[in-house]
Order: sequence, then structure tokens, then C-alpha cells
Amino acid sequence: MARTADRVRRLSAARRRILALALGAAMAWTGAMFARADSTDVASVRLDALSSRFLAGGVVLTLELSSPAPFTFFTLDAPRRLVIDYASSTGEGPDELPDLAPPLGEPRFGLFRPDRARVVVPLAQPMQVSRAAARAGAAGIEITLVPVPPDVFAARAGWPAGARWEDAASPRDPVLPGDARLVVAIDPGHGGIDPGAMSDGVMEKDVVLAFAQRLARHLEASGGVRAVLTRERDIFLPLGERVRIAQRAGAHVFISLHADIVIEGEAAGVSVYTLAPEASDAAAAELAERENRADVLAGAEAAGVEDDVARVLIELAQRGSMAEAERLAKATLAMLRSEVELLRSRPHRRADFRVLKAPGIPSILIELGFLTSPVDRARIVTPGWQEMAAGGVARGVLDWAGETAPAWRAPRTAQRP
Repeated sequence: MARTADRVRRLSAARRRILALALGAAMAWTGAMFARADSTDVASVRLDALSSRFLAGGVVLTLELSSPAPFTFFTLDAPRRLVIDYASSTGEGPDELPDLAPPLGEPRFGLFRPDRARVVVPLAQPMQVSRAAARAGAAGIEITLVPVPPDVFAARAGWPAGARWEDAASPRDPVLPGDARLVVAIDPGHGGIDPGAMSDGVMEKDVVLAFAQRLARHLEASGGVRAVLTRERDIFLPLGERVRIAQRAGAHVFISLHADIVIEGEAAGVSVYTLAPEASDAAAAELAERENRADVLAGAEAAGVEDDVARVLIELAQRGSMAEAERLAKATLAMLRSEVELLRSRPHRRADFRVLKAPGIPSILIELGFLTSPVDRARIVTPGWQEMAAGGVARGVLDWAGETAPAWRAPRTAQRP
């Protein structure tokens, strides 16, 4: 026994590291199997608290849950982050999460799929999970992370089976209309694990969902429109899936709703964006870059890249819809101008938004205002203001539909992308 202990103590640092990594891999596999085995018993598990503490050579991350839940974990590279999934049918948790011990970054959490909540923690340096277990004597999860070399982190990072959003069963296709009504897809931006912009307790994902519901009611009140919401509750949707929902519904129009923040300077008022390969200005380019990274920050970037032939065909199909989107934007702004305050400097802007790339569907992105502006923030959360703005957008869509070519209003067959 003494000789065995001596041999263990004489293990090189490299061999000890390999042993720890192997143990971590085995734990990850066991956790994944545990989650799959219990996936049929999904409770409304709430995240009560998230905290961290230093440990010799590493850091311990603790998730306090309202009740025990199966969980999985993995790391992703570029950017480096730790992803923790636990079985839950709700994304409820604290309004604000505390700062975590370095090198852990600002966390985000929320409902990732109907049966899974997700916590994503940025890593300022390469770290590996050395231990993960349910909290002793309490509901929750404890994960210990230790530093590793960059090449070791990169080799271990990656998607386990079933962890991507698209690995889940596709949402139910919207029921197609049996008449000639105009189909308008309304996309409340962000949701679930992706809160969007936040300021003074107001979250973008909540504001745009409330507005989308009002806009749908205004459109359907006309009698000639069927509104389809890409999401009807606080749940995450990848950018590509938002477009696919519109395609499956046979949508004639796609409207994405947002409420941004200003990084530098001040701005207030409603603005409308359309798709363009080159942004109309630096602020538009910066906004598009932030919105296009939503999937990555939520740990949900899509698998695979479309081939060159498909890309060319999509670009050809987009040309006509981009011109029609310009007319839709102008009609919407004309109706909004008499109802609400518009952005004073160029309320119609252009940028390369991924969510506006549905082939053959005129698409616009409406920024309801800026949460960093006290004036805008107060307006955006007011039901009366939302009613006026939603009415303006609805009249703009109807005005566009009355003036556009009949082909753009013709009933469409659902696309199966």
C-alpha cells in the first residue's frame, strides 16, 4: 500500500491533469444519461440563486434550485463559456443575478426549450469542470472548475448529443389559413435565456412580447389578417427558427420587434430597419452585430453552414422581398409618425440582420425605442403608448397591403425549410 501511495504521489502534473480530464468526461456522460432517463418527469423548477466561491486552484459555482432536477453541463469555445442545463418547464428565477467570482463572467439564464432551462456562464480563461454533483442536503447543483491550458480546453469543448436547440422536436407548425387573409408573422425578439437589452429593471424580451400581442390584436381586428407570433411566452428561439416559423405559416410579412440600448451618447424614439448587405451607418451596423450574436451568447449557435449554391439561390429570392420591405417600412413609418415619437436622426435605417433574411417574405425590424432613455423606457412599458404604436404599425401593414402588387398578397403554400 505504501509503495502504491508513493507511485500516486510521483505522478507527473501532466498525468494528473489527464486523469482529472478523464474523470470529468465520465461525469459529463453520466450526467447526460441521468437527464435523458428522467426527462419525462419535468417539474417547474425555479432557479432561486446563483453564487460562486473561490477554492484552492479553482472556483465553485452553485445553483440553488426550488427542487432537485436532472442536469447536464458542457463547455463551448469561441467564446469560452460553461453551459448548464437542468430539467424544467419554466425559466423563472431572480430578477438580477449577482456578480460571480473571476474568472467567471456575467451569467444569463432562462427557458431554453419547453422542457429545459439553461444557465450560460462566460469564462475569462480556459477552465474545465473537475467535479459536478447535486448539492448535499439541498436542491441544486455544485460545479467546481479548475484552470487548464487553452489547447486542452479547446479539445474538450463542444456540443454533446441532444444539447443543441435543433436537437429537440420541432415546434408544432402553425395551422395554415383556409382563406385569402394576409398572414403576418410577428417576432418578439429574444426570450428565455436571452433577455435582450436590460435597463432599470425593464427587460427587452418582456416589452416586445407584450407589444407583439397588442399588435396581433390590432391586425386581426381588421378582419383581413391572420397574425402568427413566433413565440407566445418567455422561451428562447434561435434566429433561424423564427424565420422558419414564418415560412411554415405561409407568411406574407415578417415583423421583428426590439427595444435596444445606446452604448454611447443618447437616443430616443421609434425606428424601422430593413435588410441591406452594408449598414446605413455605424450605429445600425453595431445593432445588427449585437442581434446576430444572440444565438452564440445563449449557447445555441446552429449546426452546419449552408452551401454556396443554396446561398446564391437565397440571395436571388431576397432581392424582390428587400425592395418590397423598403415600401413596407415607409408605409409603417408614415402611420407611426402621427402616433408616436420617431427617432429624429434617420428613423429608417438598414443593416445586415440575420432575422430579416426570409426568402420571398418582406421583412422589417422595428425598434420600439431605447431602454437607456428614461423617456423611452417610461413610454414603452405604458399600455396606452403600446396601443397607439401597435395601431400605427397595423395601419402601416394594411396600407402596404392595399398598395402592393397582388402577387405579394396571394395565398401562400407553407414552406418546409
